Amino acid sequence: MEPFEQLLHEELLNYLKSLGILHSDIDVCAEMDDLWEKIARPYVPDAIRQWDTHQSPATTMGSMMYIGMAVAKLWQQGEQERCKMDNLYQSLYNRGGFTEIGRVVSKEVLQLTEEQDQATAKLVSDCADHTFALLKRQDFKPSTRNGFKGYLRCIRQMFIFGAAIEKEKGF
Repeated sequence: MEPFEQLLHEELLNYLKSLGILHSDIDVCAEMDDLWEKIARPYVPDAIRQWDTHQSPATTMGSMMYIGMAVAKLWQQGEQERCKMDNLYQSLYNRGGFTEIGRVVSKEVLQLTEEQDQATAKLVSDCADHTFALLKRQDFKPSTRNGFKGYLRCIRQMFIFGAAIEKEKGF
């Protein structure tokens, strides 16, 4: 991991440990990295436009965390082939854009109660805000090559932590 991504990983890990949501460091297996790349290819062009236009970068980061949760849940249910679909992101996005990905994942994939849904939405929002704040503090700017690289690191970590949170709940 590059230094910024390592810093982000450690900050998110410490934050989630302090909340009692994660209890140890997380392993990123090769299959999850492969899934990340497959999901990121169609996701990034849509997401980066949101950041470049200053519309909702934290929302796109949160959406990627929800997608990580969905992938982990589907994986635990033995639906690995569904996770590997080229259109997993697109099928979630088509139901209302980035703002609806969380709702779709919460209701249809994770099947959360209203109370669980609200708690998860707050957690995802807090993680996304924390991540976006770190991106800004590190002086990554939209529409720059360095900014693009930083943003990619952010959404990758959000995906990884989303999967880790769901995996932790599943055991």
